[in-house]
Amino acid sequence: MSAYNIGDIVTYKVSSGTIEYYIITDMEDYSFETADGEFIKDIDYQIAMIYPVHRKTKFAVVDEEVIKLVAKETDQQYSLIFDLINKERDKRMWLGKPDYMVFVETNKVANQKKQDGSLVATKYGWKEKEKDLDVIKYHELKTVDDCLDAMNDLTALHKNFGDEAYIQLKEFVMIRLKELV
Repeated sequence: MSAYNIGDIVTYKVSSGTIEYYIITDMEDYSFETADGEFIKDIDYQIAMIYPVHRKTKFAVVDEEVIKLVAKETDQQYSLIFDLINKERDKRMWLGKPDYMVFVETNKVANQKKQDGSLVATKYGWKEKEKDLDVIKYHELKTVDDCLDAMNDLTALHKNFGDEAYIQLKEFVMIRLKELV
């Protein structure tokens, strides 16, 4: 389990003596358990400098040991820091969303999809899990209209292809129709 989340504001312990704030834009967990049962925690964080404000964002990949939490998104300090950053950007007339915020928003969505299983790992990275659009769950039809449509479709399929499976599926639809009525 990571100590930080995408969107958290952190400081970088090896930075110069000036105040520097970074935002976590991505993270990868390489933690593993050894053969003898020892858990090795290894999480890399991609961070982007947000203060001082620069035209081009500086990114770095760091270990958990070299960053320290300043504020989470729900903290009041988080809002204060971003108010300061936005005022500075407005003074310089830099319009639009900073590129690091695009990374934060995109990676939050991707991480959520990884957790709920709608993204799957491939040889070349992550991709959306394919939805099985061909499967109709006749026992879960929601309305009487859906049941009647399914009955008509199954009748037409049986008439065109002569497969007895369509008649068996019509029985499921009849059971569901009786449940709804």
